[in-house]
Amino acid sequence: PQTALDKAGVQAIFLGRNSTVGGSPAVVVFQKGPVRAPFESGVVGRAGAQLSSHWSRLVFTGRAKAPEDLANDAAVKAKVASTPGAIGYISDDALDATVKVIFDF
Repeated sequence: PQTALDKAGVQAIFLGRNSTVGGSPAVVVFQKGPVRAPFESGVVGRAGAQLSSHWSRLVFTGRAKAPEDLANDAAVKAKVASTPGAIGYISDDALDATVKVIFDF
């Protein structure tokens, strides 16, 4: 799969610094599954309470809409596939043609 963003671009979206994805308003989707910790620490650079606190500040000040927390790969895939501007992460083995890879971590 071809990637369309670098790590800094992905960080900007998942930290609420970039509010668009492909020209549509960004809909950030986090996953509660096992891929969350490696994504947060390895790609976003903030994890757990630190990331939650960051997003709480953005939402409180009106600078961003709260990200959605979905239960698993299937839920993230369905949301991203059906929502323009949605961006999320899933495990490699859940990848199929319903979503486009823009960054591989």
